[in-house]
Order: sequence, then C-alpha cells, then structure tokens
Amino acid sequence: MYQGIYINYVKCENCQNQNERQEYFLDIQMTIKNIFEGTQNFNLENAFLNFLKPEQLSGQNQYFCEICQGKQNAIRGTFIQKLPSILTIQLNRFGFDYQTMKRVKINDLFEFPFILNMNTFIKYFYSFLNKQKKQKIEDMIIFLYKKSRKLQTKTNKQKKQTKNNKKYLKTQKKRNKKQKQSLKKKKYLLKNLQKMPVQNPKKKNRKKKCNSNYLLQKINKVKNTIQKQLNKSLNLLHYYKILEFKQNKILHNKSQIHPH
Repeated sequence: MYQGIYINYVKCENCQNQNERQEYFLDIQMTIKNIFEGTQNFNLENAFLNFLKPEQLSGQNQYFCEICQGKQNAIRGTFIQKLPSILTIQLNRFGFDYQTMKRVKINDLFEFPFILNMNTFIKYFYSFLNKQKKQKIEDMIIFLYKKSRKLQTKTNKQKKQTKNNKKYLKTQKKRNKKQKQSLKKKKYLLKNLQKMPVQNPKKKNRKKKCNSNYLLQKINKVKNTIQKQLNKSLNLLHYYKILEFKQNKILHNKSQIHPH
C-alpha cells in the first residue's frame, strides 16, 4: 500500500550506455531549501521537479564507464517507476549552515496543491518505462497468439467430434430403419397366425417300442452311476454283475440277428 519503486540511473554521454538500480521507498523526502547549492522550493511541484532533475557528472566527478574503459562525462538522476496507492511525502525542514557549521531549521513557506497530478513527474525522464511498455505490449501479443492457437485446436477438436457424431447418427438411423422393418414383419406374421384355425391333434396312446439300442444306452447310464458309487457301497456289486450279464445276452442276440 505504501511501497513504491524509483530507479537511480547513470548514463554515459560518450557511448549512451545507461546503468540502472531499482530501489523501493515508503516515503519521499523533499528539501525546502538547499543552502549549499542555493536552491529553494516554494511548492510541492517545484520540489518534485528538483528531486527528479538530473545531475551532470564532469571534471573531477567523472563517471568510470565499463564499456568505454575510462572516465567519461555522464548524467545521474532518478525517476519514479511505480507509485504506491498512498504516497507519503516528508518535508526536510533542516539544513546545514557552512558559515556557522550548525544545523539550522528552515521556517520558509511551502505550498501544497489540492490535487497533485503525478503523471507529469512519472513521465519526467521516462525513457525506461516506454521500453518496458513496449515489452509488455509484445508479451501481450505473444500471449494472445498462444491463446488463439489454443482456441483453434479446440475448434478443430469440436469439428472432429461433430463429424463423428454425424456418422454415429447416420448409423443409428440405418439401424432404427432395419429394426422397424423387422418389427413390421413380425407383426404381420402374428396377425396371420391369429387368423389361422388351431388344430388340436388327437392323442394316440401307443406304447413305445423298446429297441436294443435304447436299452443299451439305459444300461450304460446305470453302469456309470453304479461305478461312481462302488467305492461307497459293496452291495451294488451283485446288481452290477446282473446288469452286465443282461448286456452280454442282448449283444449276443443282436449279433445272431445281424451277423457281420
């Protein structure tokens, strides 16, 4: 809420290289009167302009440029990068008098405006932020391009899904047609059957003839069941032998009737 950002910069006049250092602040100190430099600020706007005014580094105060590898004339200053939501300004009402070598309180008048337009001070020596805005715009374009690509992929997927859905609907329609046709046929057959007279055939009480093959099948079934139960009961052995004897007898009679 109270934290802002300002940047201290040094720009070489020879190679135009600019070194910047970012700093955070909670309040800004404004000087009312500088006795050493002989400057005086009568209002807050003038104080801001002097605070952001660049300083010339020349002569003995030359700046050592790393690119030029030597001392060069340079410009040093500060500019505000980001303002806090609540800006606190502190007035420095004390100065140092070099004649008396004492700290002196400054009681001069200082005016405050009702509305302070900070846009003029933020744009003051504002080349860095213009570059940053361009970068932000480029980033936004890239971001929007990526978003559009994502939307394109989504639309392609939706198109594929719609195509698949259309194919599925066509196949379903064909199936429904076939089912309807089959139902119509069944209904037609049922109607015809209902119209047909029902014939109740007379039951014929005839005794089934016992064939030798039928008897053999029966005996084999009984033998199989008895063989399973032999381990449990020994009394079935006698019955099993009788059945075996009958089986042999039937086979013998069969061989006599139908010789090879």
